[in-house]
Amino acid sequence: MSVAGHAAMCILNLVRNFAPQYNQVKNGEWDIAGIAKKSYDLEGKAVGIYGAGAIGQLVAMRLQAFDVKMYYYKRSRLSNVEEEVCGFRYTRLDDMTANCDVISSSKHPSRTKPRASSIVTCSSA
Repeated sequence: MSVAGHAAMCILNLVRNFAPQYNQVKNGEWDIAGIAKKSYDLEGKAVGIYGAGAIGQLVAMRLQAFDVKMYYYKRSRLSNVEEEVCGFRYTRLDDMTANCDVISSSKHPSRTKPRASSIVTCSSA
């Protein structure tokens, strides 16, 4: 599986609350009402791609089928054609963090900062 495919799958797993569902079935349980409370459709959600290079663009293309509002941040803005192909809208990073339901980081690690100087946290409320 490609990195972009894996990232799209991780987004779906997060939004659909897959891990608790899987654990319930594995344990012979099934509380569909409890799971449904914390499971969402991706359709209509705002998804941000931080780092819209080749992989970020491929993630966006894979998520187009889910009818999401797709935003991206990159130091150098993409061309209008690239934005249209990916279904992207450019946004500032602080606007992305304030307005997106899901943010995927596809940014290449910095070569000038020490290792582990940037930490990305995935959490749900």
